[in-house]
Amino acid sequence: MKCIRIGGLIFMIVVLLSGCITIPIGDGNKMKISKDGITFTDEEGGQHSITIDEEEGQVSMKGFGTDGEDQVISVGQNLSIPDSFPADIPMPDDAHIFHASSLQSVTTISFETAIDIGKIVDLYETYLNSGILVAELNVMEFQGEGSLNKVFSGERKDGQLSIVIEGSIEREYDTTVQITFSTEQFDE
Repeated sequence: MKCIRIGGLIFMIVVLLSGCITIPIGDGNKMKISKDGITFTDEEGGQHSITIDEEEGQVSMKGFGTDGEDQVISVGQNLSIPDSFPADIPMPDDAHIFHASSLQSVTTISFETAIDIGKIVDLYETYLNSGILVAELNVMEFQGEGSLNKVFSGERKDGQLSIVIEGSIEREYDTTVQITFSTEQFDE
């Protein structure tokens, strides 16, 4: 009996170490576990996955929403900008994107930069005051002990734009920016 248990345990270890196992989880759904992550397949063949890229230091969750469109959330280092992000929005050359998502009509990126927060604020104020907005620019600013948090929001012809900038006003690094662009129309 002990040999059977040890043999079963060795078999399971070999399967897991080989990097690929598919497990039925009911109602025609399957879960595939591999060295790259986990993939769930529904009865219609649609796939949702969680992937891990150790070399790049990234984790991505991908699937599709109720509208049938691909939905992606990625966290990690040196991520790519989603295709749905407007190309005209300026990005600093040294931007290190650590979060990127494209969920239904909302695209968000977050990045860090070593550029002084004042220069980053100027970059986005210049952009937002360049005629890109179709309504008045909303600005909120919060200052604390050695830190600044500035929020810009406005309406473009093609959607809503929000830019949140936070960082140190005492050091020339540690500036974090989150940009959210939404094409969803809201009823007023």
